[in-house]
Amino acid sequence: MDDQVIRRLGMQLRALREQLGLSKEEAARRVKIITAESVRKMEEGRLGPKWYTLVALAAIYGANAFEIARRCGSEAGYLAKVEGYLIDESSLAHRLPATRTSNLRADIDHCRKMMDHHGMVAWARERGEQIILFLETEQDPDSWDPQLSGLLFRAYDLLVDANTRSGAAHLQSTLTIALRMKALAERLVDIGGGSPDILATAHYRLADVYALLKQPEKSLIQVREALSRAKTAHARCEAYRILLHLHREAEDLSALRDVVREVERYVAGLHGFSHGEACVRQGLAIALSRIDPPRALRQIEEALRDYQRAHT
Repeated sequence: MDDQVIRRLGMQLRALREQLGLSKEEAARRVKIITAESVRKMEEGRLGPKWYTLVALAAIYGANAFEIARRCGSEAGYLAKVEGYLIDESSLAHRLPATRTSNLRADIDHCRKMMDHHGMVAWARERGEQIILFLETEQDPDSWDPQLSGLLFRAYDLLVDANTRSGAAHLQSTLTIALRMKALAERLVDIGGGSPDILATAHYRLADVYALLKQPEKSLIQVREALSRAKTAHARCEAYRILLHLHREAEDLSALRDVVREVERYVAGLHGFSHGEACVRQGLAIALSRIDPPRALRQIEEALRDYQRAHT
């Protein structure tokens, strides 16, 4: 990157930070991916920000990374490669190399693994937010990229999952993300993209959020949508898990019995020994404890066997 461009970027970033009254330390803390010393070097024109860093800083400053880059370009036109991204002053077109795409997919999968197996929910949530920020900036609304959108859907899924595991702290923002996730899934399905269960996933994630927001009617609608669209056992298990949760405290025991019978019919045909199946059996046991304790005990035993089989 040209030295003059680096200096201009530094001046822009410093001006934006000072307008908000933020210290270098506070800016670094909010961005999470750089140190205060890096902020200092960038503002002094001694360090050119990587594109991802510029996007993150612009976001906390309430600015647009592309506009910052454009304003800092030379009179002949700003053309620079920053961490593999091509930015052109005339169109601000940009592309994501295939290697970077696969890296992001691996990054999302790693976050989920760390969350599922090591309980690192807060870490996965923060990383998911960073990936979403990056991908939403990369997605050009005038040139819709299904590959980027598929990655964005996976990142949304990660963040909604992490937030619902965290309880009520992030639910309003999570609802916004879940609704975006559903809209994105619908668009991907329209063009024949995404996994077979992409819509079912969006619906059961939204159902989970509505359940935590104490909106059972909306949650139930989303659960039924998920079940009607589910193609795999995993998606069905997730939807049935939420369905059982919605009914297990219901005063109407007849409705609870109907749901229990429906879920029992489904799990009777499962032989995958998955974590999802074990969770459904656990939910079934809790529901059955209100209407038939001996059957509840049998489901607990089945759930324990499923957990053991899934982790051996």
